[in-house]
Amino acid sequence: MTRRLLINLLVLIAAGLAPAGAALGQAPGQLPNEVVEAQAVNAQHEKQIDDLIEQAVALMLSENPPDARRGRDMLLAPMRNPRVTVAFRIAFGGRLAPKLKPLASGTHDGQAINALRVLGEVATPETGLVLEGALADPRIAVKYAAINGIGRTFAAMVDRLPAMPAGFASGLVRKVGDLVTTEQHPEALDAAVRALMNAQRVTSHASVRDLATVVLAEQAGGRLKGMGAQEPCAPAMLRALNGVRGAMTINDPSAQPTAAAVRKAAELAGHAVAYVVRNLPEFKDSPGEPQKGILNEAETILSAASQKAGPPVYASQRLGDEFVRDPAREFYRKALQTIQWLHGKPFDFPPGTFLKDQEGAGGG
Repeated sequence: MTRRLLINLLVLIAAGLAPAGAALGQAPGQLPNEVVEAQAVNAQHEKQIDDLIEQAVALMLSENPPDARRGRDMLLAPMRNPRVTVAFRIAFGGRLAPKLKPLASGTHDGQAINALRVLGEVATPETGLVLEGALADPRIAVKYAAINGIGRTFAAMVDRLPAMPAGFASGLVRKVGDLVTTEQHPEALDAAVRALMNAQRVTSHASVRDLATVVLAEQAGGRLKGMGAQEPCAPAMLRALNGVRGAMTINDPSAQPTAAAVRKAAELAGHAVAYVVRNLPEFKDSPGEPQKGILNEAETILSAASQKAGPPVYASQRLGDEFVRDPAREFYRKALQTIQWLHGKPFDFPPGTFLKDQEGAGGG
């Protein structure tokens, strides 16, 4: 797939970011409020839901783009009601997922993308299963839509009472987390990081929030551990560090990171510093972003994490500034000191965790 075609397909996804704009009252092709706001879904409600889904899916199958968008927006409209209930979403998702699964796995990219867009917002176990399956799609635009859909699912769990159990959501966190280490396409990798950052905000399920931070730190650290200077993934890694830093520095007493998250955050920071040291021969002639930002985030993480795990508390070496000012000598010296610090209290990472002996000989 050419980059231009990918961009065009990503624009199609982005075009769905705006609210559908439908009124909350009943209109042609729309469910009445009494169905969307029902605390218990009865047989009459189910019939109305089925009728809407049938009409909307027929439109989504149209080759006429305005009709396809109208069908998609008919299914998104109930999610725009601020009083949409968990009972409705569970009923809606259960009836909708089997109807949209063939579109999500079909050969028409636009239909697959629209289906995954809707499934992400409904945010139930049934819709989550379809999204999870689409992560294996070989088409990058469809895979991107699936990752974004899971991100929307986590966002829906932040904005409303969740219609997805914590255990199922945790499974999605792990699935998306795997992509942070393995995904080769920069846009899809960045989408996976953003999805995990949405999961970090799921305060209604603290176990999901805590797991998201651990997974983000662990998988980003694994990526950085073997990342070369020429890989186009550094911006996504900077975003991942930003997400972990947010978890380490949050002021909310009810959302403090677990001990496991604190340790994984410190390990991520060590791998971030080691990534720059290891690739210093290629970076030192033109030091700058995003490596400077990566180093700044890493040191902020170390300071915050050591305050929670310490003493001692990490003292900043201003690695980002030294990387730009004097990468081959002063940065190199201070970076090795930082990595050596991580081998002592309070984290006691074993020697060789971040750099092998020959990798720490790149200054000069």
